[in-house]
Amino acid sequence: MFLRYGFVLFASILSSAAAHAAIYTVGADSACNFTGIGAAAAAAEANPGADTIHVASPDVADPNAPYTNQAIVFTASEELDIVGGFANCSQAASTGSHTIIDGAGGITDPVLRITVNTGGLVKLSYLTIQHGDEDGSGKGGGIYFTGNGILELNHATVTQNTAGSGGGIYAQGTGADTELVIGEDVTIVGNTARIDGGGIVNDGTEMTMTQPDSYIASNHAPNGYGGGLLVKADVRDAYTYLGSSGFGNLGPVYLNDARQGGGVAVLGSNQRAELKLFTTDLARPVRIKGNTASVEGGGIYLGPAAATRVLSAWGVWIEDNIAPHSAAIHTGQIYFNDPANRPLGAIDCPIRAPCGGIVRNAAIDGASQPVGGIVEITHNESVFFNRMTFEGNIGKYLFYGDGPSFFSMHNVAITDNTASGSLIVAENGSNALRFKNTTIAGNAIGDNTVLRLGNGGQGTLHRTIIWQPGKTTVHLNGDPLDLLDDMVSERDSVDGGNSPNVTVLDPRFVDPEHGDYSLRAASPAVDYSAVVPGDAADLNSNPRDADLPIVQNVHGPRDLGAIERPLLQPLVLNSDFDADLRLWNTAIAGIATLDTTRNVTGAAGSGSVHISSPANAVPGTRFGALVQCVHLPGPGVYSLNGWGHGTGTMVTAGDIAELYWEYRKNGAEGCTVGAPNASGTKILSSGNSWSRPASPALITVSAQDWTSMSSIAVTLVAEENGASGAPTNAWFDGITLNVGGDDAIFANGFDGM
Repeated sequence: MFLRYGFVLFASILSSAAAHAAIYTVGADSACNFTGIGAAAAAAEANPGADTIHVASPDVADPNAPYTNQAIVFTASEELDIVGGFANCSQAASTGSHTIIDGAGGITDPVLRITVNTGGLVKLSYLTIQHGDEDGSGKGGGIYFTGNGILELNHATVTQNTAGSGGGIYAQGTGADTELVIGEDVTIVGNTARIDGGGIVNDGTEMTMTQPDSYIASNHAPNGYGGGLLVKADVRDAYTYLGSSGFGNLGPVYLNDARQGGGVAVLGSNQRAELKLFTTDLARPVRIKGNTASVEGGGIYLGPAAATRVLSAWGVWIEDNIAPHSAAIHTGQIYFNDPANRPLGAIDCPIRAPCGGIVRNAAIDGASQPVGGIVEITHNESVFFNRMTFEGNIGKYLFYGDGPSFFSMHNVAITDNTASGSLIVAENGSNALRFKNTTIAGNAIGDNTVLRLGNGGQGTLHRTIIWQPGKTTVHLNGDPLDLLDDMVSERDSVDGGNSPNVTVLDPRFVDPEHGDYSLRAASPAVDYSAVVPGDAADLNSNPRDADLPIVQNVHGPRDLGAIERPLLQPLVLNSDFDADLRLWNTAIAGIATLDTTRNVTGAAGSGSVHISSPANAVPGTRFGALVQCVHLPGPGVYSLNGWGHGTGTMVTAGDIAELYWEYRKNGAEGCTVGAPNASGTKILSSGNSWSRPASPALITVSAQDWTSMSSIAVTLVAEENGASGAPTNAWFDGITLNVGGDDAIFANGFDGM
């Protein structure tokens, strides 16, 4: 009964509203009702029901002419839709172009001063609002919006406006229902605040910006907070939901600047101020990019009163921001990819890729010298990072905590950063740093210590890899570390060298020189630790606790570090030569090149290895140009094969493509220590076309003959077998090393290996 009568009542309301709805036209031609927007808005407010204003050109002769000297003031208590893009008042539909509302000249006021009362909704579309010049400390250069209703912008531009605060837009809530909606295709660009909020100030409202192609860029607040956006909660709670794809792949907040919070600033006192960032399009994730702060918080600044200012992010990238301190984020309660703080509307993390990260930010001064941290927090604050990467940042520290605080890293990769001091520092109070399934490797660290915990600091290292050879792992001035299944390059500082929970072994990353810190199949960190209930995914959304065939478990199927290896294959890395010859070591210089004109595996046209020796080699001469060291993940029967291409024809013998292999039981990390325990050659092809032998070379490694240092070195060999005087030529592609019971049929679908 309730639904039935509720529907009838709702329909009645709609019918009543429709009966009073009106369309008002503004412009210069004879069909127009009004010559100014303000007068049309006043007429609409006096008319009950939803109304629409069509804004045509103010000049009959010029359909692109702007409205100038504009300082429009109006109030709305019901729905009012103001639409630009009409050449004249006879048009029934907007052309999609923008009508320009220009505040230059006249009084120094906002271009639009809008009050929306409770229950009211004002929509602005196909308008460009520019050159507003609110003077002194006044609010809202382009738009000053107050009230307890809703202001919504779609297909609109707010640009080149100036005010004391809110250079582009100042939205000030007077009740619990105030909303600022930045809809689709809205640009807030090139505005300036003399004090705070160059682009937008959200003062006690609920602001949403989740539709595609909207962005806040190149705005300025050189003397205050929030170059792009200020979220402010002095009198009322303020919430901002930011999930737009932005412009291209630059993200929704970029190239803004301020004294503090170049991209976004969040300020709260007794009221709650929250910034929720979340990706809604995997192809165009949310980015806070290229912003600058002259003091602190290049990307995001969270101001004083930790408990009332919160950043929740999901699938977000904070990148290329600059500030002397806190280049990426300053202080506050910070939650990255925390399931308990997942913003509504956030889509699932990408597969086989990090769920966001903090990358390429620089904590440098005006002389480009590192002076501060990439992320800095102060007293009684919490930071939670999960399934994300810290990469390519530059500063004195990557993370700096001053005062009692809590810091957690889970399924995080911290790689290829540059710190002039220690990488991570927590000082002055009881600081808790927790690292679980985290990888710290490949960072350039100026200090002799990776982690520095002082004055009562305490830490947790669980299933974590810290591989920074030549550096002391931790300087601890506090409680002993809580340790479990950790792999480090230096252990005395961690456990005094006598704990069963710490080991020193090379993790054998796939390709650290090119930023790939996933684990090789024969890494000692694979299948090392026990299952962790409730922790189902790694940094790249691969399932955790993948128990690989033939790998000998130490304590269980979970891998150490941030990245779980999901499949045993591929054992041979860069086997298809799809981009270059990386991960193959040079045995004879100058004779192996990437040939993009021939390939048989991998992407079409991706290429193969071409070995071409000098001419006049004696038949039978063999040129071993490239070699790869493959450590073996366990005992088994290994089968070596590949595609080869020689030079022979049905009439003439040609050069031969061969694989030469050497097995060593204890060949050490380079696969070269001692004489080989076994060796052999597999001929791939001597003909002038691609060929892969039906039968591979079989290499048996028994349980007694296998160690963690067992390896097979695979060499690509071109053998001279043609006419005297010609160079020796052979091509190679798709080199594989399989083992009985492995997952070779899935190997081509395993990215990044």
